[in-house]
Amino acid sequence: MIYILFSFIKLFLCKLGYILPHKFFQSESGEKIRKYLYNNNAIDTIVNFTTNQVFSNATTYTCLLFLSKKEKNNILYKQFSLNDDYTNLSNIEYDKFDYSIFNNNSWNFNNLDVQCILNKIYNQELLFSEITYKIFKGSSTGNDNIYLFDILEENQNTYIVKSNISEEKEELEKDLLVPFLYGESIRRYQDLKAAKYLLLPYVKNKDDDNMSLIDIKELKIKYPLTYRYLNKYKSVLLTRKIKMNDNDYYKYSALRSINYYERKKIMIPDMLVSLRISYDFEGCFYHGPSIHSIIFNEKINNINEMYFYTILNSKIFWFFVSNTSTALRGNAYRLTPEFISPFKFPNLDLNNKQDKEMHDKMVALVDSIIALNKKLASEKNPNAITMLNRQINAVVKQIDSLVYKLYNLSDDEVRIIEGE
Repeated sequence: MIYILFSFIKLFLCKLGYILPHKFFQSESGEKIRKYLYNNNAIDTIVNFTTNQVFSNATTYTCLLFLSKKEKNNILYKQFSLNDDYTNLSNIEYDKFDYSIFNNNSWNFNNLDVQCILNKIYNQELLFSEITYKIFKGSSTGNDNIYLFDILEENQNTYIVKSNISEEKEELEKDLLVPFLYGESIRRYQDLKAAKYLLLPYVKNKDDDNMSLIDIKELKIKYPLTYRYLNKYKSVLLTRKIKMNDNDYYKYSALRSINYYERKKIMIPDMLVSLRISYDFEGCFYHGPSIHSIIFNEKINNINEMYFYTILNSKIFWFFVSNTSTALRGNAYRLTPEFISPFKFPNLDLNNKQDKEMHDKMVALVDSIIALNKKLASEKNPNAITMLNRQINAVVKQIDSLVYKLYNLSDDEVRIIEGE
């Protein structure tokens, strides 16, 4: 981020104020400038326009940052939420924040009530980043028009498919086509359905079960239809900005965590305006870089993954995200690892009767809501649809109530999260 360099230069030149993106408040790439400004006691006043688009000809997330080298105990801060009138900046009523808050890893300008709730989250035992074996971003093909397909017809060993690269139908071997999800395919507590099918020119090694690119000779002999298709678009694939040759031109441009897709996993879009997190119960779905998948490690002990799934789909998790993550246009928030890793879950002792009952109830509610959503997906009767939606909302509310209890929230804190 080049504007970070200018931050250093301007401070040394004693220029007190400038306009810049506010992404550096929370991002990893802004960590050094945050520390530098704090250590030099330089922060004076911040005007944060959040997701308002200040400049009509560009999508930016803007703030005004004023610096001074005088000693100070607090800073002045004003935040304009989406659609607030920010045109008159001459009579701003500022909030004051203690200067010490800028010593944190990220800058979050929360009032005391919000911060108390966040502290209850931070005080739990199970840190997200410590109970995950892997949080991985999806692979990039470098040309989805060639690698993604709609299935038109199924034969015994092949599919008749169509891609966006051409109007022609193609016949490809089934073994190299896997179900694929876009970020918008992710739905809360619902069965996943493939948005497309992905051509996967990788197979498991016989000796270690890791995935490797299929050798071109094997591809030609064992998968002749797929070989012919890829060879037809060889010249297009070779234009991708990656290192390749005549023997591997069909590889992905960015292969990521290829050995982990075929596992049961939680799936989170990297940008959301409202909460929708899915679970891959079958361990079969592949996805691109707009989704991150989560595989837990042994530190969750015998706690069912549905326990974590309910919390991640609860209002308290969205409250955490919306108060600590980077906001984007339309009040969307980033849910990349750097923003969700600090979240903490309450630990449960399954030998404790009360904890075991709480655990089992939350897992049962997941089963209940998924079953209701299955009924809803096939229901045609409007009255039945209304009734099912009411039942689903009631179960969601029940889950949120249990999660509030887990985090020991007061009635007033619940009202803050509920937006009352």
